[in-house]
Amino acid sequence: MPLLKRLALLVGHALLNGLRAIVLDPRRMRITSALLFALTAASCWLTGGVRLMVAVLAILVAHEMGHFLACRYHRVPSTWPFLLPAPVLNPLTGTLGALMVIQGRFPSRRALFDIGIAGPLAGLAVCFPILFFGLQEATIVSGTAAASAGESLGEPLILTWATRLVLPHLPPNPVIMAGPLLVAAWFGLLLTGLNLIPIGQFDGGHILYALFPRHAHRLARVAWYLCLALVVLAPSWLFWAILTHYLGRPHPPTVDDGQPLGLGRRALGIVALAAFAITFIPEPIRNTWRDLYDSTIAHLPYLFQ
Repeated sequence: MPLLKRLALLVGHALLNGLRAIVLDPRRMRITSALLFALTAASCWLTGGVRLMVAVLAILVAHEMGHFLACRYHRVPSTWPFLLPAPVLNPLTGTLGALMVIQGRFPSRRALFDIGIAGPLAGLAVCFPILFFGLQEATIVSGTAAASAGESLGEPLILTWATRLVLPHLPPNPVIMAGPLLVAAWFGLLLTGLNLIPIGQFDGGHILYALFPRHAHRLARVAWYLCLALVVLAPSWLFWAILTHYLGRPHPPTVDDGQPLGLGRRALGIVALAAFAITFIPEPIRNTWRDLYDSTIAHLPYLFQ
């Protein structure tokens, strides 16, 4: 093996082990979580101001603490929530969301279901009032001159319904100019819809396995093919198709798969399905393959200067 390749492998292993030690070491976990929280707060604040920062952090913390507290209730070991600052990668809110690592097996389908659904429900409980106040603070304009400003982001069903409810008297050809609260609510709805995709290690994948352990993998494959089909709509879905492919491996069984869920949890499963339907955005960023092609052709001359 060439010397440079050996050095690259050694450096890669060292970085991976160092990251694992920082994230998973109980003595450093809280410090890492607090540091990432502070960095994410700063990133959100620099991206959109104080109101955006408070709204985004409220949604993310509510979602992750829903998982975290459910893990503590069912005595499933997990890391603390880690928020992900991204001031350059996400110029809209300054963050890529948050994550939490489960460090042990789920004891039962009930525990799996509760942990999977607690995050989305807690996040939506905070996201809905922010959406309401965000629509009230938004600026409404009319006409085609400003239409391009409102065509860059997709719209989930719940946003369409909430707009009709909160703003019933809209002018012709309305364009909603979002303020910081509405941007935060849109981002929260986007994350909720993505997390509820019924595949693998997503929250929706946990819920799907808890409800249908024997058929979960086949149903998840169907969901992945549908996700792959969305690539036809927009190139942005290519990333999600790749991600869901790697996270779509068969869900590991719980310690006690035979424990029944009960009627109440199955009813909540229908609520989770409804939440997925009203928050999922098939085309988050309205950018077609034609737009990508035109942009690439337009920038080609600069590559050869």
